Amino acid sequence: MRNSEKQETIQKKNFPLFSFIHGADLTVVFSLFSVLSVAFMYFYTESQFRYYGVPAELIEIKLINFTGTLFYLLILCLVLAQFISLFSSSKAYSKMYSKRWYTRILFIFSFLITALLVLSKSTDFFVTSEYDKAFTLLLTIGTIIVFLLIFSEITYLVRRKNSGTHNQLVWYISAGIGVLMLSSALGYFQAYFKTAYYVTTEEPRQVVVGKYNGDFIVAPVDLKKGVIKRQYGILKMESKDGKPILESMHTGKLKVEEPRIK
Repeated sequence: MRNSEKQETIQKKNFPLFSFIHGADLTVVFSLFSVLSVAFMYFYTESQFRYYGVPAELIEIKLINFTGTLFYLLILCLVLAQFISLFSSSKAYSKMYSKRWYTRILFIFSFLITALLVLSKSTDFFVTSEYDKAFTLLLTIGTIIVFLLIFSEITYLVRRKNSGTHNQLVWYISAGIGVLMLSSALGYFQAYFKTAYYVTTEEPRQVVVGKYNGDFIVAPVDLKKGVIKRQYGILKMESKDGKPILESMHTGKLKVEEPRIK
């Protein structure tokens, strides 16, 4: 009897950090977040292209960008779900979250990493800063840690058989919809507040506004007036004579000319 009781106790003991290995169906979870990641990248890039007057047909979704977006998207969804849950009653909140010490750490890590992500996407500080490598390393490590904790928390909630679990899943779905709405705004403001552009060395001067199939998407620019024209073209990465086609970054905000009404 003692051995059976001891064995039963061990089976009931839960290690949430690794329970996702044999817990929920990760194929379904990963597929949903994969679709959400593709939608996030599309709306984010489309809003940038729309700002510069570039057609949406030139949008590319690459595997390396998809992988990075998938990690960041998990963090954003979790943070939004945590904030949405704050509007619920304390009684309902206590039913859905266990009083585990890493739950609060999970929220703190998610909030800080998301804040850094939004700051890096909406400004060019980390692009030109000498601390870019250290920032990228810390962001990657933090993302992996939070990635594991997210699956741990989701699996823990799914395995619990109570009404609070269903409410929590609804909050995660709501957070996903909110992320899609924010992705478009984030892409637009990233282009609007951008202060560093690559420009061509030859006349007429052109500025790089994106990439397509390994080449640059460029638009004519008047550096004296600080205005980008709503035209676009494709520029090869390498010139025919082997000379560099781009010079150092132009620092300073550039405006996009107003669309002409025909």
